[in-house]
Amino acid sequence: MFSLNRGDRKLRNLEGERGAITIFLSITLLLVITLTGMLVDGARIRTSETILKRTTANALHSTLSHYDQTLKDDYGLFAMAIPGEELFNYMKLYLDKGLEGTDLQDLEEFWNIYQFQIEGITTSQLLSLGEDEVIQQQILDFMKYRGPKAVVEEVMSLFKDFSKVGEASKLLDEKTRIEKELAVIAHFEGKLDESIQKASSFNLSLFKQVNSGIKNSLNQLISEQDMKLDLERQYQRLATLLSSKQTEEERSALLGELEGTRLAIQSIETTIGQLSEGIHLEIENQIELIEELLLNNRNIKNLSIEIEGKSKTLKIQMEALLAKETQQDNSLTQGMLEDLKKYHRAMENYSVKGFDEKSEANIVVLTKARGLMGEIKSIIQSNIMAGLNNHRNGIDEIFDIAEENLSNYDRTFSYNKWKLEEEVTGVSLEKDTRRETAKQANELLKEDATEKKVIPLHLQELLPSKGTGGDQSEAVVDFHEVDQDVNYNEKSHHMMDSIAKGISQLGIALRDELYINEYILGTFKSHVTPKEEFQLNLRNDTKASKISFFDNEIEYILYGNPSQTHNFNAARRDLLMLRFVVNLVYVFNNPQLVKEATILATALAAPIGGAAMPFIKAMILSGWAMGYSIEDVKNLLAGERVDFYRNKHNISLNYEDYLRLFLLKPSLNTDLKLDRIKDLIQLNLQQNPLYGEDYLIQGSNTFINVKVDYSIKVFFMNQLNNRSFYQLELWQGY
Repeated sequence: MFSLNRGDRKLRNLEGERGAITIFLSITLLLVITLTGMLVDGARIRTSETILKRTTANALHSTLSHYDQTLKDDYGLFAMAIPGEELFNYMKLYLDKGLEGTDLQDLEEFWNIYQFQIEGITTSQLLSLGEDEVIQQQILDFMKYRGPKAVVEEVMSLFKDFSKVGEASKLLDEKTRIEKELAVIAHFEGKLDESIQKASSFNLSLFKQVNSGIKNSLNQLISEQDMKLDLERQYQRLATLLSSKQTEEERSALLGELEGTRLAIQSIETTIGQLSEGIHLEIENQIELIEELLLNNRNIKNLSIEIEGKSKTLKIQMEALLAKETQQDNSLTQGMLEDLKKYHRAMENYSVKGFDEKSEANIVVLTKARGLMGEIKSIIQSNIMAGLNNHRNGIDEIFDIAEENLSNYDRTFSYNKWKLEEEVTGVSLEKDTRRETAKQANELLKEDATEKKVIPLHLQELLPSKGTGGDQSEAVVDFHEVDQDVNYNEKSHHMMDSIAKGISQLGIALRDELYINEYILGTFKSHVTPKEEFQLNLRNDTKASKISFFDNEIEYILYGNPSQTHNFNAARRDLLMLRFVVNLVYVFNNPQLVKEATILATALAAPIGGAAMPFIKAMILSGWAMGYSIEDVKNLLAGERVDFYRNKHNISLNYEDYLRLFLLKPSLNTDLKLDRIKDLIQLNLQQNPLYGEDYLIQGSNTFINVKVDYSIKVFFMNQLNNRSFYQLELWQGY
């Protein structure tokens, strides 16, 4: 037997465990390698997402380079120029090129660590220029570097001057309304004077004298009636005797007497008829006199109430206007405020108070008198045949009551006429040109000055604005009518006020609004585009080189009528109105012209009433202002510049400067402007053979949406076909 010592046993134990450490290390190493491989795959997957995002973004940028060149060149707008089916092809092409790495694959050392594979691509276009937010943002981006600070400062400076004239215009409008009401009072005053004259002409003595004549005629009538009764009795007696006589001689004598009596009765009846007719006519005349007095007293009552009411209202209006306006510091309103103060002082001394009570008392007296005279008429008519002898005393008594009643009639109506404290007299060196300038203005507004172009109905229906909202209104120049609801002056002031309100209401949106307006003015044509000053657009290209449907495009944006002629006429109408208001402020602040107009108006108002003078003066000044305005408009339409405020050369404006102001009218909001901008772009591109009438701006998209399904090869992860599948979605636009 072998005996093993302790050392031998230890050796033998080690020999039994040989290789155990190698297996452990192998297992550990396998796990480490597997984990490392998964980490490598995970890192590849993670970085592949970044790479694919970048590659897809680059592909999107490359695809977006296919923009519509005409839109960019003519309008500074970006939109896709490729249809949907081509979009997919371009995206696939650029993605494949980006992922293949063609140049690197030619190298021997190149190893495609990702082995990308595009499983599917879905593309779509969205956010078209037909959407307001999209086109507005593009316009604002385009104008950021083309709306220089100097332009904005110039516009803001114009707004300041415009604001001052706007304040004066507003006051002038209120003042003219007050003067118009004063002219209405003068009209009422003329009717009141006429009624007072007739009501005061009543003569009680003459009335009594006529009544006395009626009474005498009644006495004569009664006497004739008594004579008739006597003759009728005599006739009856003779007729009775005739029946008792037998001889022819006696009968013949009686027949002669009977015939004489009959003729006498007939003659008296004629006299009675004549007297009755005369009495009836005299009583009718007396009743008509009373009724005329009643009518005039009613007129006095109604007119005095109307005048008092209007006077009170005007005082309140003037006081409120003076209280408000005197707080403002505007040199253009000082002369107008002084006029209002004069009017107010004249109103303080003017009153027809009490006329209504006095005329009402007279109406009561006259109504009773008319009733009494009617009663006399009725008694006479009822008893004309039967005889009036029994009613004579009653008739006299009624006459006396009527005369006594009329003795209470008050025919004293007197009042202080409306009159200014200072009157200007002399001979005017100027003429009243109202009719002449109104005629010239109306002729100017009707002139054919542009080519007649109308959007066809089938194209109107496809416009973003649908061709709605077009301005169809007209303005007739007239400086005479006091009773018109809204005359030319009021319309002009209203337009000036609307522009001023439009400016004040913009607030923080003013910059964006100005940028859009400057884009319109710098991109589209107007009536004066052929003039040298207006030929270049914002990109310094000539506007005339652009294909366009309208020659007057800015006018279309302003008024939206499918007819070019209507749009230009509306622009010319507003231009004349605005120049008229500014010139009206000028003439009202020219002391010499105001003096000349006052002299003319005082003479013209004399037959009407002093209260009509201020309104007539305002209309005369309006005629002169219109003369200046016609001259200004003709110069502006010829492309020339005109001083904004006459004889002040600090600011001179051209035709498009006024269009810039019109673009600020509240009625022309941002959405409406954008719609009409889109209308013009669509219409203009439809005239281009490259697009045709099928083109719709709604189809010009500005964003691309792409969804990419892709996979990469995995080396360690257990995936189908050793590939890992993912999806990426990106949006990109201009």
